[in-house]
Amino acid sequence: MTTDQAPEHVDDAPAGRRFAPLVATLLLVPLLPVVFVFVGLSVMATDSCYSDCSQELLDALDAVTTSFLICLATTLVCLAAAWALPARHRFTAARIVLASTAVLVQFVPLLLVFTLPEG
Repeated sequence: MTTDQAPEHVDDAPAGRRFAPLVATLLLVPLLPVVFVFVGLSVMATDSCYSDCSQELLDALDAVTTSFLICLATTLVCLAAAWALPARHRFTAARIVLASTAVLVQFVPLLLVFTLPEG
């Protein structure tokens, strides 16, 4: 007598289910300190001229600091979500999008640092 019942536990986890979060984590390990240094140095570079700096530069520095904090929070949430997603085929695209967002969002503060106005 044969039965055509499926086994109780079917492992439908994709083989590379942790690849995207792992790559994102490995890319963020050197990227986050670099972004932190550039943001910190851009603010410290204007310490001596804080009263003489243009208002445009001060506003841009505030935007850099704010964007760094927002992007850091976004990175941490996206990376944690990418690692926490269940290992199922249907979550593969979401895992890749979250892992990519975690890395790419860190280029926003860098872009703002490199486009600071002269003060």
